[in-house]
Amino acid sequence: MMRSTMEISSMVFVILIGASVFSLVFRGLGGDDMVHEFLSHMPGGTYGALVIVMLVMFVLGFFLDFIEITFVVVPIVAPILLMSDISPVWLGVMMAMNLQTSFL
Repeated sequence: MMRSTMEISSMVFVILIGASVFSLVFRGLGGDDMVHEFLSHMPGGTYGALVIVMLVMFVLGFFLDFIEITFVVVPIVAPILLMSDISPVWLGVMMAMNLQTSFL
């Protein structure tokens, strides 16, 4: 029992470390600027970008667990959406509801 708990906990930490490394490399290579440029030119402005991000997260929810999506996608798109005058609480609730819906 203790061994399986240790294995699951270590897998979660490996995902966390891998997601952190991915985010650092992605930002270091200018990927966040590319995503910002892409989302800022969406038709519909801020709400168009929000819809695109929610659709991508919804589709990713079919294949990935919420931990991976939270640690990989959210650090990339959340700062961009928060710069667009979207409430952080509202954005967090929307992302959480979106992920729960995609798991169904």
